[in-house]
Amino acid sequence: MYRDEIKLITTSLICNLVLTPMLASAAPGPLPNSPLFLSTAVKPNIIMALDDSGSMDSEVLMPTNDAALWWNTNISSFTGKDINDRNEPGVLNFNKRGSANDTWKKYIYLFPNGQSGSYNGQRIYGDSADAHFAVPPYDSLSYAR
Repeated sequence: MYRDEIKLITTSLICNLVLTPMLASAAPGPLPNSPLFLSTAVKPNIIMALDDSGSMDSEVLMPTNDAALWWNTNISSFTGKDINDRNEPGVLNFNKRGSANDTWKKYIYLFPNGQSGSYNGQRIYGDSADAHFAVPPYDSLSYAR
């Protein structure tokens, strides 16, 4: 038994020494700069754009007019007003006008950002006191997260 094991180990070592250099020399050739299925070259057509506008600071993406959660002060809720301002229970509020005012408050953050202001850290923008709040961390608003 012992001799058979030595023969097996010796044979596998010899095979490894002989075959390893062959495998290492099988490197791929040069990589093409264009797709292989094209017969003529195509000029590059990539545009890289950066958007650093205020809307990129938003942390929520809702199916509303501007992806924000809208609180309606008349009904004290984030739901209930459809695109035509009709009462529609369970539907996210859709502020057609798109701007915050005494009736519509805009919520775009998931977490308060710590900035000071008239609402003590609930928004980062220095604009209207009715816009850019953080969604309160209530179980009933977990869909925002």
